[in-house]
Amino acid sequence: PNSQLWNPGNNPFCDADGPIYIATDLIIPSGANVQANNLEFRFGEDARLIIHRGGRLSAYNTTFTSACERWPGIRVEGNIANLYQFDNPALPHDMEQGELVLDNSTVENAHVGVWCTREKVDGTPNKAYNGGFVRAYYSTFKDCITGVDLQPYRRFDAPLPLTLIELPNRSLFAGCQFKTTAD
Repeated sequence: PNSQLWNPGNNPFCDADGPIYIATDLIIPSGANVQANNLEFRFGEDARLIIHRGGRLSAYNTTFTSACERWPGIRVEGNIANLYQFDNPALPHDMEQGELVLDNSTVENAHVGVWCTREKVDGTPNKAYNGGFVRAYYSTFKDCITGVDLQPYRRFDAPLPLTLIELPNRSLFAGCQFKTTAD
């Protein structure tokens, strides 16, 4: 867990500057802050990208796709018990919520492009892990069965004792496209 910058030819995947093939889950752990630039990740049919509570992945001009069969997609885990998704960039990163930032990136050919929860073995959401969030700018969700699934999460701020103010979820989609080009 630390800050890392992944670029073509300079990343932890054998310095690959071509597609990076992921056979098992790729996990961004709590405390990690990863920035992936100009990369292409190709996931196996059971491999997911998982951002744990307190982990952050920022992707710029990066593609997340399948290696051959449809892949599960990206999971962004949160903590429903902690009702905060911090807005103040001067504060330390919120260790209770996972965060995904997509900028001019593509998520394609997934069962669920981005799912803000942890899934149980039976494929249903584990509600205790709702609260992670995604902020996508000019990105594309292409040929996913479900593009994005934000699980219910009520976000509060408590400026004074005994006073709760409900705030909007921090997930944001600006200039994004949801496309279907395949059967």
